[in-house]
Amino acid sequence: SLAAVSILAVALQWKAIWRADFVARKVFLQRHFAEMFRAMQVFHYPLHVVCVEKFLTMDRWYFHEELQADGTLKAMKTPRDVVSFTLNSHRAILFISHQWFGLAHPDPEND
Repeated sequence: SLAAVSILAVALQWKAIWRADFVARKVFLQRHFAEMFRAMQVFHYPLHVVCVEKFLTMDRWYFHEELQADGTLKAMKTPRDVVSFTLNSHRAILFISHQWFGLAHPDPEND
């Protein structure tokens, strides 16, 4: 019947549209993930870490440059550096952020 043929034609059109849409989504996702993995090869800003044993003995907040100069601060520039650090040292990374309370020192009152 004409109705059955019309329904079949509409179904085939929807299948073609869905298929084209699926292919477009697949191509988009492949490009998106490729770009994401390419961008993840190097951090925009290094991850700086201090061993927890050293951190716990600190009696005050130190300037970044001080910790860097004495070798306390370790810079990791890629995800591979982070994985290597955690696997080779059998350590985890704990993220701590500190807001400076003064213009000349991170914590002038050492709170």
